[in-house]
Amino acid sequence: MRSLLASLFFVAGGLGCSTATQRVPVTPEPINPGVDLLEIGGLYNVTLIRGERPILVDTGPEGSFDDVAAALRAAGIAPNDLAIVVLTHAHSDHAGNALAFQQLGVPVLVHERDAGMLRGGDHGDLFATNLEAVLVQPFIPSTFPALEPELVMAGEAPFDLRAYGVQGQVVHAGGHTPGSVIVHLENGVVVLGDLVRSGWLAGLVDAGSPATHLFHQHPVDEGTAAAEGFTRDIAACADIRVAYVGHGPPISGDALRAWASDAPAGRCPWAVRDL
Repeated sequence: MRSLLASLFFVAGGLGCSTATQRVPVTPEPINPGVDLLEIGGLYNVTLIRGERPILVDTGPEGSFDDVAAALRAAGIAPNDLAIVVLTHAHSDHAGNALAFQQLGVPVLVHERDAGMLRGGDHGDLFATNLEAVLVQPFIPSTFPALEPELVMAGEAPFDLRAYGVQGQVVHAGGHTPGSVIVHLENGVVVLGDLVRSGWLAGLVDAGSPATHLFHQHPVDEGTAAAEGFTRDIAACADIRVAYVGHGPPISGDALRAWASDAPAGRCPWAVRDL
């Protein structure tokens, strides 16, 4: 009964009772480039990366643009000063404001395997991974404003962010959606999107620990295995200090590695690519 009540609380929060956006500290010491987690309504994360030019990873759900824009301004960034918007995947809660940023002149990047959803403005069916997801699913819209992305990643080739003022790359992951990507910065920060989430029940339980995401685009067993397998590969990377996710607080590198230790060791994606 307690779990059911907590799940219903999660749903109530998702209905938009509050869409206040706040900046929250994410690491005990400064990192370069600086990273700000912009929390939208307590449920959705947008990540601001401060390099020579700022970039935004994901955009939040449709209807929250004013909140995201206000948070950017509070961080000293005008929304139209962003160098690029990187979409970790084309689900409505991550791509909902992509068109609004595009209309300000900010180019949008998506992987080719999610580009169809972005162009159609509909992410289609999701597969629930647990009871919490089943309770939440009726309240998650599949549609969002469609757009034609300026930048489309192809295949497995990483997308270099240095041309946009950030020392890092975008790497194809798959799993959560066919075109899910992660952002890897040279300072050991990684943005995972929805490969995993942080804690349970909107981060109310076990916050800061990796957990299976509520939904996947693929049939659930296949999606979970692919998304969590790639996350374990990332945990094998010695440089990872902190992981940002689409839902819940950041996950420390140590917590990520402890979680990954329950399964056979993965292989760091960029270490393999450098061989």
